[in-house]
Amino acid sequence: MFSKGTFSPLSMIISLKEFTKYPLSLFNDGIVVLLTWIIPIAITSYYPTLLFLGDYSIIGYSASTSAFFVSGLILFREGLKRLDGMSS
Repeated sequence: MFSKGTFSPLSMIISLKEFTKYPLSLFNDGIVVLLTWIIPIAITSYYPTLLFLGDYSIIGYSASTSAFFVSGLILFREGLKRLDGMSS
């Protein structure tokens, strides 16, 4: 996960962002789970739109966003522990 090579998993994740241009209801359950829970790209675009349109609960959105924030914070801190700085 924390790589030093030239391959960046981030480029793959950025290409998955193309899926968020369309409603998740168009995709099968595997893609929905991927974009909602494994790589939570849908949380930044699709679910806020549902919230704005009144089709989604603020409690559900807040809970899932909080869970991803906490897990992201833990992952960030773990990455900081493994950081090897470069000095000149």
